Amino acid sequence: MNELIVPYSGELIDLEDPPGCLKLLAEIRELEQKLRLVKGALTEALVAESSRQGTKTLELNGIKAVVSASDEIIWDVEVLQELADLGLPEERMSALITTEISYKVNASVAKQLAGANESYAEVIERAKSRIPKTPYVSIK
Repeated sequence: MNELIVPYSGELIDLEDPPGCLKLLAEIRELEQKLRLVKGALTEALVAESSRQGTKTLELNGIKAVVSASDEIIWDVEVLQELADLGLPEERMSALITTEISYKVNASVAKQLAGANESYAEVIERAKSRIPKTPYVSIK
């Protein structure tokens, strides 16, 4: 028999008991949600304390915490191009601004193309590879 010890309760769960597994999974997901809420509140409290103290590093009761930036910088590349007009050398502009290209395949269009033409289907099939994902059970 496959059994598992539930960390927060010490309960022994039989992995060959689907109703028991489902019940426990639902309980764990509910606990995860509650923990995320508590984690968010604790993080907010430490960010507020960091702001009050005027430091990103807090050391409390021998535990060190570093509060990271709360925002992300979005650059307007067109505005930065003005640096070239001000005399910034091209080599420094190239170091400052780099090009990033990303491609995404529309699976629906690939399926349509494969269905319409056997030659397309063969190429499309060769272009695909699968990476296994961790199984997830949805609870409704």
